Amino acid sequence: MYGTEDLLEVRSHSDDLKSFLQNWDAGIAGMKRIPDQNTLKDLFIRQLRKSRRMAFDLDVYDRSPEGSHQRSYGFLAQSVICLQGNA
Repeated sequence: MYGTEDLLEVRSHSDDLKSFLQNWDAGIAGMKRIPDQNTLKDLFIRQLRKSRRMAFDLDVYDRSPEGSHQRSYGFLAQSVICLQGNA
């Protein structure tokens, strides 16, 4: 079983978003209790900030008002999914 600390260990190496997302999803799937969306967002974005490929989407995220879709875990996850096919 994984915990929140294990998600902190999931990293993107060489901006490989596909592997990052696979490892992230595997970590979440192995958790007994999945953290709330805000916690997931905070942990997820910590790693995404290191990605050059995510610069545009993170700019959109940062400019969006709190509570909007563009400032959510779902938006960030969808952005990674869209970018992983554009390696």
